[in-house]
Amino acid sequence: MGGWVTVLAPEQYASWLGSQGEGESLATSGGKLFRALGCSGCHGNSSKVRAPGLDGVFGQPVALANRQTVIADERYLRDSILVPNKEIAAGYQPVMPSFDGLVDEAELQMLMAYLKSLSLQSPSFPAAKNEAPQ
Repeated sequence: MGGWVTVLAPEQYASWLGSQGEGESLATSGGKLFRALGCSGCHGNSSKVRAPGLDGVFGQPVALANRQTVIADERYLRDSILVPNKEIAAGYQPVMPSFDGLVDEAELQMLMAYLKSLSLQSPSFPAAKNEAPQ
């Protein structure tokens, strides 16, 4: 694999950076992708399908069907998207489809940024939020 690196003096870099304009954030792009892929149909607040809620999940413990607990870090979220049957959240059926081959690395990064932003927007996110409804 080859590539190019362009090196600029600090003043030139500042000028180039200033000319780039303000685009949407990675998290905003991830939110759009989340909806476009249909993820909000199951994980959205008003969804009819029973799937774990994702607000405030990043960095929090998640109870699994095998009675273990994991932290919802990038590894867990990535696996949940690409290999969803690897670690099933307690109280939920293994019905999520795999997105392996359907999203590329850049799109995974957008989705990660979006999921992280859902935790940043929640000032308090107790672990109980990640538990399955009774």
